[in-house]
Amino acid sequence: MKGIIIFLILSTDSHLNATIKLSKYLSLKGYKVIYLGDCSIKRKVIDQGFDFHQRQDLKIFNKLANDNRYKKFSNKIFKRNFMRDTLLKDICKNYSPKLIIVDASLIYYTVQMVIAGIPFITFSTKVSQDFSPYVPPFTSTYVPSENKFTSKLTIRCIWILSVTKKMLIEVGKYLRKDQLSMFFVSIKYLMLKNIKMIKFIDIWRSGHFGWKNAPEIILSPRHFDFPKNFPDHKFHVGPVVDFSREINSSCSYFNSDCKTIKFYCATGSYDSLYFKERIQFFSKLIYYFGTRVEFELIISTGFEINPKVFKLIPNNVKIYKDVPQLQLIKEADFMINHGGMQSITECILFDTPMLVYPLNLNLDQNGNGSRVIYHQIGIRGDLRNSDIVDIDRDIKMVIESKEILKKRIVRLKNKILVSNDFEVGMKKLLFLIENKGTFNNVDEISFN
Repeated sequence: MKGIIIFLILSTDSHLNATIKLSKYLSLKGYKVIYLGDCSIKRKVIDQGFDFHQRQDLKIFNKLANDNRYKKFSNKIFKRNFMRDTLLKDICKNYSPKLIIVDASLIYYTVQMVIAGIPFITFSTKVSQDFSPYVPPFTSTYVPSENKFTSKLTIRCIWILSVTKKMLIEVGKYLRKDQLSMFFVSIKYLMLKNIKMIKFIDIWRSGHFGWKNAPEIILSPRHFDFPKNFPDHKFHVGPVVDFSREINSSCSYFNSDCKTIKFYCATGSYDSLYFKERIQFFSKLIYYFGTRVEFELIISTGFEINPKVFKLIPNNVKIYKDVPQLQLIKEADFMINHGGMQSITECILFDTPMLVYPLNLNLDQNGNGSRVIYHQIGIRGDLRNSDIVDIDRDIKMVIESKEILKKRIVRLKNKILVSNDFEVGMKKLLFLIENKGTFNNVDEISFN
């Protein structure tokens, strides 16, 4: 064994699925991979053949955070555990990792690692989050225009507004006792440990803060993004779809004897906060498809929504909590999704045109929808405000455009596959691991 590599990830199916291909590659190269997370992903991690370690800093926090009566108390516990390095001490006590690969959604833990000198690299499941004068932040619906001057000016304004809004939200969290700003907690930690490090914090990013000049792995396909130049220390390894994660079933979810137009709908494994919005959207789809017998619809509700809440289900609609998504995308003529990066990537690889209805407007789903429009591989709708007439218009539009959408998807897929980004990116990662070129020294924040 060459050493231990730990994945510290956001404990959702989508973030886990996005890393499996990387983990298998590293295992074949002789490294032992261990996932660090909460119990919600333990079974799936073990099923994939990797070790799992429960995060000790979340044990009490998760129990209290789910009860509004104790939310304020749970935030205090989380902050106390963070300032005491509970997570890092637990890792060092049980393992001597050669590298920790940190989800960009959990970037705040890297302030502990950089102070302690523990090697780490961040990864993003989304498109590039860094500022670009030609690419808007991933929360934006704006599609860059051919007029470079107008587009550049518009994008600069969008970035200023986006970063200002993000920082105001963090200030609001900081001032409220019932909320927690991990940005200000991280800044406080650095001020206590090493104030010099604050100057390396980069807030000009779409999501959480980053580190200037630090290596980052981008798991989304490079060619799906808007055209831009990427620095060497930000390298793509997408697409990272692991086709072996599902066992091919001989049973089709769709009616194979029926020559219907087949639609598959799913809105991701994350964002359980949007419970009401998803139920309302599914209800609209059920009603609409019930009036169109020439269509067939499979809905995956996710584990938070019981399919039994929907009444009077028409014969051409089937509803499940969970389905083998890769199989359904492959079988479907179209996918209706929420704009999640993993779902979009899977649609591209299976040549399946899509209807994107962004769910969480604070994440990358708006921006992903814009890129779907830019590449002409689907259309974008409005999940909250679309009525039956709007849905009917969207469905008709995507059916009428099917041939051109398929051609565009195949062209984009070929660009992605020919690029060999996964192999090239993983060689870069191995070079960094073996030559200690990771971001692990407060005096050397660079790509070596």
